[in-house]
Order: sequence, then C-alpha cells, then structure tokens
Amino acid sequence: MRLSFGATFLVAGIAAGYITGLQALVRAGTVAVPDNSKWQQELVNPKDPYAIYAVGHFKAQGALPPPHDSQLFSRDIDEDGKSLRGECTYLLSGTAPAARWWAVSVAPAGAMADAVSTNAADVIITGDERLNITLSHRTAAGNWLAMPDAANVKVTLALHEPYDQNIKGSASLPVLTKVNCE
Repeated sequence: MRLSFGATFLVAGIAAGYITGLQALVRAGTVAVPDNSKWQQELVNPKDPYAIYAVGHFKAQGALPPPHDSQLFSRDIDEDGKSLRGECTYLLSGTAPAARWWAVSVAPAGAMADAVSTNAADVIITGDERLNITLSHRTAAGNWLAMPDAANVKVTLALHEPYDQNIKGSASLPVLTKVNCE
C-alpha cells in the first residue's frame, strides 16, 4: 500500500500533536520551587488558559487535581540530585509543615494510584516541631513509609489550608536525604 504525500503529512501531524500534547501534560501545572529546592510545586490555577493541561497532568497520573486552597509539592530526586529508587532508604526531615492538615505520600513514578501515605494525624512530631519520616522497604522505628518496589519513585507533600507564610511562597519544605541502598 502506498501513502500519498498528503496522507503522510496528516499522519506526521497527528503524531506530532500527540507527542506535544503528552509533553504539555507532563509539564503543565508544575513549577520549580524558589531557593534551589529539589521540590516541584504542582498547582492548578483556574485563571490559567492552559488549565486543561494542568488538570490532565494529574489525571494522567491517576490522581485528582488538588483543591485550590491546597499546595502540592513533589520530587523524584534526593538532595544529591539522584533519582529516588525503591531499593534505597531515605530520610525526609525538616520542620513540621505549616498547614492545617498535610500528608506525605510515596509512589512509583507515574502511578499515583499505588501511593502509600501518612498524614498529620499519624506522624509523631518532636517537641521542637521537627518532622522525621523514614522511607524504606524495611520497617523502621518512629515514622515510616514503605517504599514501593519500583525503579523510579516520587514523593509528594500535600499542604491543605496552608498558613499564610506558605501561600506567599516561603514554604519551609523538608529535605530528602539518602541513607543507604540495598
């Protein structure tokens, strides 16, 4: 079967549109957090003309977009800039999130439906308002989240009804340090 020049152009145009649409879904709704942070902020702004792509960004991961009074931060690299891996142990530490309610989840990259999470009601915060959560395959004393059995992992921090200092862009986000790998 022989394709005409017009049909070839049409097929190439559809393929290019599909590829650029997928790239828009991946990038839409994600902005870098200031101050050289390894976190990315995922948001949906209803006034944004590209909000349809931002909503698609979440739906492509099997998740619903966050409410407009929430902030969602994610990362797939540790403090050294290396990809998060399921066979490694990490420590998420910092000051307790400044929000009415918050949650931390860990999931295979691109599969938010398989996330394991903990939240403000379940986590032990130290007397000096410090948060320490171990992410690993093996159980750990204190706060622990089970790492998924996946090559690439994504950690998400959701702040619901964040206090004013977060809304103004000065959220104090925890660090994610690799402890070891098996």
